[in-house]
Amino acid sequence: MPNKFYQDDDEYMEKLSLLMTNEYKAITHAKIQLQLDCPDLALARHMSYKSLSDEDFLKRAEKQIEYLNNCIS
Repeated sequence: MPNKFYQDDDEYMEKLSLLMTNEYKAITHAKIQLQLDCPDLALARHMSYKSLSDEDFLKRAEKQIEYLNNCIS
């Protein structure tokens, strides 16, 4: 996700996952069911990551899933 605030996707995702961890914990501690959908993950293949090989895109997707899993673990 190119922008002027973060050096790369990894830095952005790391910061975002740290922030969202608190949000997700607040939701689950309030006994509210949390459902996370990621339709943007597949769409990103055709929009943001179209220059990557299939193998590199899958690595990127796995990394994003890892960040998400860290938020909710």
